[in-house]
Amino acid sequence: MSDRAVTFLGRFRMRLRDPRFWVIQALVIAITIAHGVLEVTHNDDLPDAVLLPVSTYFIPVIYAALNFGVEGAVPTAVWASFLTVPNLVLWHSGAERPGVTTQFLLLIAIGYVVARRVDLETAAKDRAEAANARLSRAQATLEEYVRLAVDAQEEERKRLARELHDDTIQTLVVAKVDLDAVADEVHPAATRARLEKVKAILEATIDSVRRFSRDLRPALLDDLGLMSAVEWLVDDLRGRTGIEAQLHTSGEPRRLEPKDELRLFRIVQEALHNAERYAEASAVEVCVDFGEDVRVTVSDDGRGFDTSRAFHDRESARGLGLLGMRERAKLSGASLSIESEPSAGTSVTVALGSADRTAAAS
Repeated sequence: MSDRAVTFLGRFRMRLRDPRFWVIQALVIAITIAHGVLEVTHNDDLPDAVLLPVSTYFIPVIYAALNFGVEGAVPTAVWASFLTVPNLVLWHSGAERPGVTTQFLLLIAIGYVVARRVDLETAAKDRAEAANARLSRAQATLEEYVRLAVDAQEEERKRLARELHDDTIQTLVVAKVDLDAVADEVHPAATRARLEKVKAILEATIDSVRRFSRDLRPALLDDLGLMSAVEWLVDDLRGRTGIEAQLHTSGEPRRLEPKDELRLFRIVQEALHNAERYAEASAVEVCVDFGEDVRVTVSDDGRGFDTSRAFHDRESARGLGLLGMRERAKLSGASLSIESEPSAGTSVTVALGSADRTAAAS
């Protein structure tokens, strides 16, 4: 037996367990009974009335085709034909028999064609649903990989920041102290001037490494929370660049989940970086609202950009930064909106609610 026949029989057995299939067969029997009654009681005034039930068989056959496909339509059409055989033998003769037989052959053919079309549409729908299910699983797996990659990146940043603070910066500080001691013992003015120049370079290096360490993972974020870390970002931007950076808060500040605080901090950090590096802004405002949701908005008066193009520009640092912001917001279940127009400034808003955190955790 071929695979197609095995599949047909398997599906047919499934149809036998569906009550709708038996309702259709009961309708076929009712039409057959009506056919027999008309055959017995018809008169010569309505000679074609006996053919009306034969045409009525199309109703259950087409219904079976639409709901059960080939394995529903063909058995129903064959069953209707079988039930009509006694009427065909007892009350029809001559040219009537080929006519009725042709009607039933046509009934079977139309039922098969309609049912075959339904089967093809159903198979295409099943394939599409299976493809969507595979795509959803692949997307979920990809999101999990992204989450793990971001978490691993943050852990590596934390480790590097600790090593820079505990090792590199301490070594540079010891070298500076030794240099101070040497400078005090040197008397020639030229030599002392050169040592002072080296000392200034060393101090600048220490400040740069310290700032780099804080950028990697500020201790304030782990120790005091999001607000202190954001305040440090704003003060650092204002002190380094002269940009008029301001921080406004509303509501009662509270601690969030460590990973949520870290992701919000990175989004604010990236937004301020963009305002400094690309927007050429002269003023930046950071607003943190601790309501039912935690909402952070970073606005600048810079030159702005085309957001639709920037998100698709994966070769530029800005494009990658915007994608990173979006992925971090998604990992926390937060909503992220970026509004920007050329010469009209940029506004970045991220909102994290309790429902969002529950959805992200699940």
